[in-house]
Amino acid sequence: MGSHQQNFITGSELSGQQLVELLNLSKKLVARPEDYRHALRNKHFVMLFEKPSLRTRASFEVGIEKMGGKVHFYDMQHSKIGQREPIVDLAQNLQQWYDAVIARVDEHQTLREIQTYCELPVINALCDQFHPCQALADIFTLFEINEQLEDWHIAYVGDANNVTRSLLVCASLLNIEISVVTPKGNSFSNEEKNSWSEKNKGRIHFLSSAEQLEKCHVIYTDVWQSMGQQKLTEEALLELSSFQVNDSFMQRTKARYFMHCQPVHRGQEVTSEVCDGKQSLMYQQSRNRMIAQQALIYSTFSGLIL
Repeated sequence: MGSHQQNFITGSELSGQQLVELLNLSKKLVARPEDYRHALRNKHFVMLFEKPSLRTRASFEVGIEKMGGKVHFYDMQHSKIGQREPIVDLAQNLQQWYDAVIARVDEHQTLREIQTYCELPVINALCDQFHPCQALADIFTLFEINEQLEDWHIAYVGDANNVTRSLLVCASLLNIEISVVTPKGNSFSNEEKNSWSEKNKGRIHFLSSAEQLEKCHVIYTDVWQSMGQQKLTEEALLELSSFQVNDSFMQRTKARYFMHCQPVHRGQEVTSEVCDGKQSLMYQQSRNRMIAQQALIYSTFSGLIL
């Protein structure tokens, strides 16, 4: 079972059909995990993490080990990738020993450089612009509830960030309706917006106030201050306060589900009542990080999908 050198950097490397096939494979992994317990035997994975992590690290390590693979983790928080030696040398050395690279980096460009110099599959475990593994797990969480993805309407509320962008990539490929509700000026380039909208047949909406969102199936939010960003000003916090997800917001929009990629700042972007309520899918999302990533990695080496 050899690698097909398929990278997963932004999520847009895949077609909508390939994403659906990954979701179906994820369901099989949930139903019959024992069928895949040797799927990654004799495969070795290197994890290079410039940022702290709980869910991403644990879900990759446990998921790979459950399928018979081996993982070596390198904490790069204090010695950044490319600092001790050029990335070209790092990448060329890694491919002498490993079968794939899983990297969590400060800057998207770092992933692109690793990809350029390394012949191994490179998986983005988070960068400043994208978090594709998170979005894949999120879509699978909804897929478990209703496989007719075009029926869903997701509303992302709060600060536009890497998770938002990855959700938009997936939504555009799968024709999922999505509303992005962020403060004015807190969004993406017109070029990106137009590209997503064209792919998604106009089912992507960009709103600048929470009041503009009338109805949806899912409310999704994330922290207002992403890792590595400067501390938010009082003015920014005040502006974002009207985007807090609370019981009244859930009721007004008639949202049946709440999602958050975590870590969560309870009392800031969302209240504890919503986090702990029956609509919350937070912990299912965490479980599905492992499942979706297992499907992604298995597909990379089996050639079944990618």
